[in-house]
Amino acid sequence: MCRTSSFFRAGLVVACAAALFVPSLVMAATPAGTQVQATATAQYRNSSGSLMPTAVSNTVTVTVTVAQNASVSISPASQRKLVDADSRAAFGATITNTGSGSDTFDLTATARSGSSATIYRDDNGDGLWQTTETTVIGATDALASGASAKCIVRAQLPTSGSVETDTITLTARSRADATKTAQAAFELYKTAANTSYVTSWLMNAYYPNADPATCLTQDYLGGEASVSPLEGSVTSGITWRKLVSETPYVKLHLAYARPNSCAGYAFAYIYAPSALTANMWLGSDDGIKVWVNGQVVWTNDVYRPFSPDADKFAVNFAQGWNKLLVKISQGFVDWGFSVRICDSSGGAIPGVVYALSPATADDRTAPVISNVTAAPEATSATVEWDTNELAGSLVSYGTTSALGTDYSDASMATQHMAALANLVPETTYYYKVGSADANGNIAWAGGYSFRTTAAPVASPYIRTWLLNGYYPNPTEAIRLSTDYIGSEASLAPVEGMISAGKKWFRDDSPTDYLDMAKAFGRPTYCAGYAACYVYSPVNQTVGMWIGSNDGTKIWLNGSVVWFHDVYRSFVYDKDKTTVSLKTGWNRLLIRLSQGRGSWVLSVKFCDSAGIPTPGLVYATSPGG
Repeated sequence: MCRTSSFFRAGLVVACAAALFVPSLVMAATPAGTQVQATATAQYRNSSGSLMPTAVSNTVTVTVTVAQNASVSISPASQRKLVDADSRAAFGATITNTGSGSDTFDLTATARSGSSATIYRDDNGDGLWQTTETTVIGATDALASGASAKCIVRAQLPTSGSVETDTITLTARSRADATKTAQAAFELYKTAANTSYVTSWLMNAYYPNADPATCLTQDYLGGEASVSPLEGSVTSGITWRKLVSETPYVKLHLAYARPNSCAGYAFAYIYAPSALTANMWLGSDDGIKVWVNGQVVWTNDVYRPFSPDADKFAVNFAQGWNKLLVKISQGFVDWGFSVRICDSSGGAIPGVVYALSPATADDRTAPVISNVTAAPEATSATVEWDTNELAGSLVSYGTTSALGTDYSDASMATQHMAALANLVPETTYYYKVGSADANGNIAWAGGYSFRTTAAPVASPYIRTWLLNGYYPNPTEAIRLSTDYIGSEASLAPVEGMISAGKKWFRDDSPTDYLDMAKAFGRPTYCAGYAACYVYSPVNQTVGMWIGSNDGTKIWLNGSVVWFHDVYRSFVYDKDKTTVSLKTGWNRLLIRLSQGRGSWVLSVKFCDSAGIPTPGLVYATSPGG
């Protein structure tokens, strides 16, 4: 037997111990019965500290028994559906074995409010129930790790009593480890039989406004017609939150601690089983404005105490889900509203459902597309069409019948508009339109074409401006130098913005000069502002040529680049300077003084010979 030093023996033992632990490192992911081969190696130093050759043992094969790790998932985790005429709805579900070994899962379906529920095998795996699918199951077959089984949970609300909604809980329980389960929640809905009032709302409130003249008319959402909120979503910095009223009168003064001088929004989804004209009856304290599917259907800007059903009118609903938005203004003390959708006697309309999100039904019918039109311009086109139910918008287009370019908008609507950009002038485009409803049913209508128009001859001068003014000032010596609006260097105006109490408005000049006298009603002894955004494809130094009547002070990206206080008649390109444009959008702001008579301005960017700088774009907002 060979002798070794104690130093060598210690090193060898440690190395072998590490090698013997190799199987344990893979046990968690190793199926039972797997053979694992392990080879021990050792490196050591002799008594003088020199590294000796590596020693390798023989290969050892061991059988490792691994305990099964049971796990299961159900997808989707939640669904919401309308019931059919028999108060039934069917939910497709996928049960997946996410454990480490083969397993079988027991299935149960329980109802919160007394509905009946049966689990069927999904024979064709499409997630939809067919009348031929009649095999009732209480468990899956044995599923290998990673394998799935599909089933259908068909539920029915109680046929008697007042249950209008219920939640079915599907549970899958592992037979390998009964403590391991997964659950999914399936919600059923039907119309309330005892009321036509909408009492569950998504609220977005409130917005202070001390001006009674604009309290109801102001758009606080930045696009009221296009909102499609869900609970928890945020618009204008305010979260949409659920408010369920115990009475038809939704008392906002209680929900929001009696605010004064403000406005707020309420939103709900309305399901119509078919296109219909219904009555809408409103009560409000104070003014009320209503949109259905983005269209204003009622406005009553009034200061009044609440009275139910004070306003009555007819409204059209599309088949499927419709969007209902209500804005209510508030003066003082009480604040609230009521909405009912009803027949001529005030009764509920059969099949109409109110919800806070557009629940899906077992719908396999694609939308019907109609009224397809296109309005082309030189480099853009607007394509419009209608559908008979709420659906998203799709367009495929191109310069050949192969199309090749796609446009999509997931917003649900019945009136669709697609803005196609970056088109080539005087070119024929072929296109088709499509719409997909909430259940994924999609329809296409094709064989259409349009031809873009010729590109307009571009003027070298800026013709589109934002204007603000005017500001009277009888003192000529300070007329141009006075700051009328404050923070001029950092100002980034947009259309409709207020500066110094005056609104910025757009002016599209038909000539190469801007006629400010005409825009402001021919004032005298004053000053005003003109602004626009200039897009440059690269960083570059260019000429800026100015004509004016009278003096001008000019900022570019917040820095003063020109000041000429003068009283004169207008001449194109009278003043010439050079400026630096940065890549992207540049802010151009001009203060222009006015004595009497004409009051005009011209600006162009060019080289030293007056040739316009190529690639520039002028707009009233950054981005075009």
